[in-house]
Amino acid sequence: MSVSLECHRASGIFQSQVNLGGGSEVGGFQQCLEFSGSAVLNPVQYLNGLAEAFVAKGGQIYEQTRVRKPDTNHVTTMAGNKVSKELQCLWP
Repeated sequence: MSVSLECHRASGIFQSQVNLGGGSEVGGFQQCLEFSGSAVLNPVQYLNGLAEAFVAKGGQIYEQTRVRKPDTNHVTTMAGNKVSKELQCLWP
């Protein structure tokens, strides 16, 4: 890590080394390189934005709904409800 940091600094790309602590909330990573002025993606804000856009276009989101049986034309929930393929959006 320190070799990469020194190479980037020598090339004029400013970055710093950050101690993440190695906890589960950071995937066990101990350290990373931080590039100043780089873009930041907040995954929660991104997903909230996608959800808002989906609902604004008429989509419906059902939280805490488990799929029991996916099929070509519909999905069946654990409660036995069926949602047609025109209404479903499955994430891999």
